[in-house]
Amino acid sequence: MERLLRTILQLSGQRNHPFARRHTRRQFAERRLRRLQGFETEITVRPVTGLIVSGSGSYDLANYESFPNAVAVPGSALPNQDLSGTGIVGSPRWTGSLNVSYTHELANRLDGYVSGEYNFRSKQYGSADDAAFGVIKYFGLANFRLGARYNEKYDLSLWINNAFNRAWFYNVSSPGITGLDYNAAPGEPRVFGATLRVKI
Repeated sequence: MERLLRTILQLSGQRNHPFARRHTRRQFAERRLRRLQGFETEITVRPVTGLIVSGSGSYDLANYESFPNAVAVPGSALPNQDLSGTGIVGSPRWTGSLNVSYTHELANRLDGYVSGEYNFRSKQYGSADDAAFGVIKYFGLANFRLGARYNEKYDLSLWINNAFNRAWFYNVSSPGITGLDYNAAPGEPRVFGATLRVKI
């Protein structure tokens, strides 16, 4: 049984998974209209004792194969638009991650460790109308952790997420025919704290 004690100092914003995707029922229905081409790769190496380096990446060319009656952008004189051959909402072309961790024995049954990770994604359409105002720009997030583990029972670490305080958005939506503005949901800013894990 593991009991987790966690203390967080949060500067601002809400906690959200940096790469969570949100879809409406409409967007799920549109999946049958899409064409996907791409690849993904993953690699892990252990160059020296205690050091692990891993990375992954993917390329996804996701377009609507046929979508002649898509919702029009707010303010348009027409109720629909043809998005055939254009990019699918919520589908960045490039995504990737790099993870590095190192563990070293400090004393008998006491190990110290440090880790860092960087995750990125290229720009993507955030709203179903593929409007320029709804594009989520490229962003990358870096997280770091420093800690010590004793006897595989106690684990104390200090961590920081979004270390460079990068401004980013995880979701953009349009209000439909009732307005001309787009609503953007900001992602988590820089957050740091400490975590103590005790196995009992």
